[in-house]
Amino acid sequence: YVLSFKGDVGVTGMFVSGIPATAARVNLGFGVVRKESMHHALVEVVVGRTEADRSLRDFRLGYEGSLRFGIVRLGGGFDAGILSISRVTRPTNQRSLGLGVHAQAGLDLYAWGELEAHAITLDVRMDAFLHASASGVFAPSAALGFRY
Repeated sequence: YVLSFKGDVGVTGMFVSGIPATAARVNLGFGVVRKESMHHALVEVVVGRTEADRSLRDFRLGYEGSLRFGIVRLGGGFDAGILSISRVTRPTNQRSLGLGVHAQAGLDLYAWGELEAHAITLDVRMDAFLHASASGVFAPSAALGFRY
């Protein structure tokens, strides 16, 4: 195995209790890459706005595992985090703890090094979250990143 640091930047179209939102997503991870699989602990930050122009922030910690099939990666993971949305009626934010899962598919656009552990990557991902406020979040996203 090879120790690995990864990061990506992308866009997501979220649905928070059915309300559309658009956001930027930054993902950082640390873990290991093996010939047939990868495992990373993740920190994720999502910042955007709802269709009603309310600010939205989502901070998550989680795990992601992927199986490798040449340049193709298929995987998933789980997250825990805090979703914060600005309120309409007061100048404060509504915060809610949540748990979620995600599925992902990716391509290593250019890979190099031992076990081809380093790469420029392109990923698509689908998140599903349930928050303590009983709100559901569904968020398809796409991201360009690196793994070193």
